[in-house]
Amino acid sequence: MTTALLVSRYFPFDTRKVHGVYQRLGLQVRALGQVARRVECLFLVDSDRRYVEAERARHEERLRGLWSPAVRLSLRRSPATSCRVIRPGRGSL
Repeated sequence: MTTALLVSRYFPFDTRKVHGVYQRLGLQVRALGQVARRVECLFLVDSDRRYVEAERARHEERLRGLWSPAVRLSLRRSPATSCRVIRPGRGSL
């Protein structure tokens, strides 16, 4: 395998974020970096947050040092989602 793709909504934008989800992401990226020449990390970020190229590049360098030199970072705005909760039993005969 030459390229691996990781897609997540949990972007570690802050180095103080050390929750389990970020630890698992790091573990996955490090493992992928051992079997792939490049790890494409696509993070879906909030639509109200905009990242300029210089900021994205800084995050990429930080994640390369933290996770794997094979990391290539992409940030895309998360699509608007409208989730309607359906409660079982309501409206049924």
